[in-house]
Amino acid sequence: AYEIRPRDWSSDVCSSDLVAGFIHVAFNMDSTDPVVGASGAISGVFGGVLMLLRSAGRMSSLLPVAGIWIALNVVFGIFGGTPGAGGEPVAWLAHIGGFVFGLAAIRFFVPRSPV
Repeated sequence: AYEIRPRDWSSDVCSSDLVAGFIHVAFNMDSTDPVVGASGAISGVFGGVLMLLRSAGRMSSLLPVAGIWIALNVVFGIFGGTPGAGGEPVAWLAHIGGFVFGLAAIRFFVPRSPV
């Protein structure tokens, strides 16, 4: 079991957003488009929640949604395009970076409760 405190989640959200932003900038150094939003942070939280659900044995119901979400981000991140955004750029690599960071780092932010 995990004890989730607000401080833990806010640390995860902020660090996910920072890492996602750095990844986007690292892969788009020549871009002049501003990067505004919290999608990298939300992606990090999604990755962290998947890991927490996996450790609790409750991830099966979220797998189809997670698979579609990951596939869409990877496809649009590699090939570009933004359906429904009216041609506005989307930081797909920030989504992917935040998600991977959330998968890897959640154990540092949410300690296990003593059983």
